[in-house]
Amino acid sequence: CGIRRNKMNDKIDKYQDGIYFLPLGGSEEFVVNFNLYSCNGKWIAFDCGMGFADHRYPNVDILLPDPAFIEERKQDLLGLVITHAHEDHIGAVPYLWPRLKCPIFCTPFTASVLREKFNDYPNCKNAEIIEIIPGRKIELDPFILHFISVTHSIPQAVATIIETPHGNIVHSGDWNLDPNPVLDEAIDPDSFKKVGDAGVLAYVGDSTNAPIPGRAGSESEVEEGLSRLFKTCQGRIAI
Repeated sequence: CGIRRNKMNDKIDKYQDGIYFLPLGGSEEFVVNFNLYSCNGKWIAFDCGMGFADHRYPNVDILLPDPAFIEERKQDLLGLVITHAHEDHIGAVPYLWPRLKCPIFCTPFTASVLREKFNDYPNCKNAEIIEIIPGRKIELDPFILHFISVTHSIPQAVATIIETPHGNIVHSGDWNLDPNPVLDEAIDPDSFKKVGDAGVLAYVGDSTNAPIPGRAGSESEVEEGLSRLFKTCQGRIAI
């Protein structure tokens, strides 16, 4: 593994005038999301999540991505973008941020979750958290980041349009096309159509069961089903 990693390091460091996508966690799995983009020698990271160990890891409770590659280049790491506040996207931040020391960009709800976590981690008390607003952009030369609200089973999830001199990338994080979401507003398709009309070099996304044909139901249907069930219950309901 060390030989393979060194070869990857040499290749990426040699060709710094291009654009690279490097997943250090979460690729082809549901947990420990940690994704990197490089452009002209500068880097941005997306999400920093934990996983929960199973029977394959006795006496281990949580799993974290390995940040060693980008830790060696943290002077060129411009920021960490958190797409939403689920543990598999945010849970590793308190453990790994002290090794990265970069600004953190996220929506207000996600920022509030992160600040609560940091209360228990003194090494993170100086972390810079910058709240992002969908529809606005942030310039991190050579990247320009545009944020679009997406529906997910947690408030204020966002997709990010990564504008670079070499082309545009759409990084969605987790999302679905819920026509009647319980949280936030439904996705505005025109926002993505405009991005498509401008040209997209690559799409990097995460949507559970996306390869399965058909459409998933709306989460509002779950609410209706629970309401019908609760009416048949006698006594108390604990939530």
